[in-house]
Amino acid sequence: MTKSTVSLSPAAAEALEKMISDAEDRMEKAVVSTSRLVEQATEFAKGNVQAVFASTRIASAGFEALGQEATALFPKIEDFSTVWSKLGKSRSPDELLKMQSTYLSSTIEKFMADTTHMAESMMKLGFDVVDPLTRRCEAAFADMSSALVEG
Repeated sequence: MTKSTVSLSPAAAEALEKMISDAEDRMEKAVVSTSRLVEQATEFAKGNVQAVFASTRIASAGFEALGQEATALFPKIEDFSTVWSKLGKSRSPDELLKMQSTYLSSTIEKFMADTTHMAESMMKLGFDVVDPLTRRCEAAFADMSSALVEG
């Protein structure tokens, strides 16, 4: 097997060197650009994960608080026994119906107030849970908008 060599004119050799140098420069720029894009994508994903974790922590604490509030709302056995003993002490059917009506009315009012309070607490919790995700989306859209304007 024989090796052949090619001799180039000085102008052709210079053009070849320039072409190789340009290709190396473009390759280096592409590697830098790609690593910058990978770094940005990693930072973006990290921000997303942090937002999800923040939202999850808020939800967990909120559900725990709602559970404690709901438990506190249930009437105690003593309350029922007190009501029954008062009803048992009524002297007439009219007095019994009046006491029962008063108890029922106050129970319904308490139930409505408690239900309203729990609904408001759940709505607030919903907004609190979504807030980190909303802020993350706003930041991501701002980053994308500035990248589009720059690009």
